[in-house]
Amino acid sequence: MQNLKRMAHWTGLGYLLIFITAFFATGFVVEAMVIPGDPSLTWANFKAAPGMLSLAILSFVLMVLMDAILAVPFYLLLRSVNQSLAMISSALRLVNAAVFAVALMDLVSFLRLLGKPYNGDELFILRQVDHLTQSFDDTWLLGLIFFGLHLMIMGYLILKSPRFPSWIGLMIQLAGLVYVIDSVASFSLANYNDYSGFFEIMVVIPSVIGELSLCLWLLIRGIRIQK
Repeated sequence: MQNLKRMAHWTGLGYLLIFITAFFATGFVVEAMVIPGDPSLTWANFKAAPGMLSLAILSFVLMVLMDAILAVPFYLLLRSVNQSLAMISSALRLVNAAVFAVALMDLVSFLRLLGKPYNGDELFILRQVDHLTQSFDDTWLLGLIFFGLHLMIMGYLILKSPRFPSWIGLMIQLAGLVYVIDSVASFSLANYNDYSGFFEIMVVIPSVIGELSLCLWLLIRGIRIQK
């Protein structure tokens, strides 16, 4: 049990690294510099600060690696509740990491595009920018469906586990549900952009509260040891 408690602390630290890298790469680079529907301004933003894209890619690589690594300790921490569900949950986390790694290749292609000498074919450049940014976003959202399912199962296991407070399990389940709803809506609603602000709030609040609570609980408290 002491080994599991130590593992829980390290898992919390890994989750914190995911938060930091994702917050930087998403908040300070992708959402700040990619302007939906305006590839010209997006291109200008990245040309003015090409180093930001390199840092974002590095941050995302660290995030994906840590996401994949954490599939193992989460399985070990939750298998006592239901081994089969714990394995499925961890497998879904690995699938999400793999899908996001594919999405990351679009940013790598964008970085290479920035490094090529400008030949004056502005229309070609803008089409590439629009394609790569949209492809990255779509693939990321596809991965989040698997991640949302992972969280829903993991939340159920946390809810049933005596090692964690039940409210964290409920918040994790809610976070997973809104990830799935947002991703499915983005693929199925033609006017999704009209409601993007609503969906963003719907995803951010439960996911930050739920995942950050789990992260801090693991980092500070570890797990409950039953006497």
